[in-house]
Amino acid sequence: MVVLNERKILITGANGFIGSHLVKKFSDLGHHVFAMCRETSRLQLLDDKKKNISIVIGDINNSDRISYILNKCRPDIIINCAAAGVDPTLTKASNLFKVNASAAVDLMEAASLNGVGRFVQLGSCFEYGNHTGQINESMTINPSTLYASSKAAASIVLPLLAKQKKIEYVLLRPFGVWGPNEADHRVVPQLCRALLRGQVLKMTPCEQLRDYTYVSDLVAWIAQISCLEVFPDCSVINLGSSGVRLKDFLLEIASYIGDPSLLQFGEVPYRENEMMSLVADTTALNNIIGPRALTPTKEGANEVLDWLRSCA
Repeated sequence: MVVLNERKILITGANGFIGSHLVKKFSDLGHHVFAMCRETSRLQLLDDKKKNISIVIGDINNSDRISYILNKCRPDIIINCAAAGVDPTLTKASNLFKVNASAAVDLMEAASLNGVGRFVQLGSCFEYGNHTGQINESMTINPSTLYASSKAAASIVLPLLAKQKKIEYVLLRPFGVWGPNEADHRVVPQLCRALLRGQVLKMTPCEQLRDYTYVSDLVAWIAQISCLEVFPDCSVINLGSSGVRLKDFLLEIASYIGDPSLLQFGEVPYRENEMMSLVADTTALNNIIGPRALTPTKEGANEVLDWLRSCA
């Protein structure tokens, strides 16, 4: 695999779960990172003391500010991690489509006017909707939520715009991701906090099949793909590892942290439109970046514990 030399990389949503880890990864690789965050963002997730990390304040919805930032920073690559609606309680339709679709299109328009040669869009596995078995990139998207629909809208428009503007473009669709910096509403932080406190955690039956990847593995794949010399232009690439019953995954994490019997499965109903199988076919990913080492669950759980203790 041949990668590009040092590049200037702008990451939107840089204060988020995946975005904050990407900033660190690209910085560690020696690239200059422009970490774009809103003024109200939690900047403590970012290590701005590193010389090759520059925090830039901007809202992806403000097209004038975006144009100013791109003109000033002149990045070689944009990685769009900005998203609304990851928290399922935040579902105002107009805001979802404004951030996840319209702003992404505006960002690419601005990129084309400021000499950006490469655009990496983070989509969502939820765009696929309900399927049984492994999901490959050729399957028709069939979103069943407003969040997934708004991400799918960008997935339809951006490749057409990229061809028109002659920008290299790839859509990456992460499946389940876990690790430090996850939002409080997510299942792994909830589980870990409950076990550390010796508290009961009421859960759904958790019989869903899911595909969970530790965040450091995921961002390593994103970094590799983003910097390939021979770029998989206009490709859609699933980011995942392997399928597992959600209950088994959570019980394994619990076994490293506390008393698994505190997890009370079946006490909470499934959400409306719950997808019972969401597992990636990763043939395309394997073909592009080759063999992939995966972080053991125990190692990941220990890192999550260290993070939670540092936040206490």
